[in-house]
Amino acid sequence: MNTIDDLDQQIATRTQTSSTSLLTAHMNTQRAGNELLDFAEGLYDSDVSGILDELRQHGIGEFTISANQTGLTEIIWQLTHAGSTLTGMTEVNDRFADPVTGERRLIPAWHLTIN
Repeated sequence: MNTIDDLDQQIATRTQTSSTSLLTAHMNTQRAGNELLDFAEGLYDSDVSGILDELRQHGIGEFTISANQTGLTEIIWQLTHAGSTLTGMTEVNDRFADPVTGERRLIPAWHLTIN
């Protein structure tokens, strides 16, 4: 994933202006080595109203959600009504590496684009 200077700066200086979900996704995506921003820890109902605007502000046009959480279907439904398109499924690197091999397994993720 390309680094996003503004998010990196917020993390480095602990001056959070972006949502916690976005900052966490950015850090986890970099650690996992995924190409697209991946919400591995999940999104919440309260995130939906502003998250797409934040992603647009940072030049992010597509993202994945690999979180395995209750209510994810409803959140994806809300995201599609807020201006994203569910384009299908893909695989991303797990955010946790195997403790023995150090390798990351591929896990399924929902792929969305921002309209």
